[in-house]
Amino acid sequence: EREQSPVKIEDHFDSENKILADSLYPDHQHHAELHRSLLGDLMELKARYIRGEILPAAFFSFLLDDLIFGHLLEEDSKYFSYTGKRRGTSKNEQN
Repeated sequence: EREQSPVKIEDHFDSENKILADSLYPDHQHHAELHRSLLGDLMELKARYIRGEILPAAFFSFLLDDLIFGHLLEEDSKYFSYTGKRRGTSKNEQN
């Protein structure tokens, strides 16, 4: 399962990048760059773990601090309302 984690995250980012590009989100290129950077960081952590340089807790820290709090809550939240409006599913349009 641990071997599949970077692949699953990369698949998720690829899907998200396509949604942002298809919805004409104006900052989608920058957002894709953030994904590439996060994947690079994740792969570096994995390599360091394999070499015995870090403990597994470093992955949890990365997932919480960088992926969830740093990216999902800070960066992804910037497009939530935009993509919802583009698809006609924003809360304002539903009411």
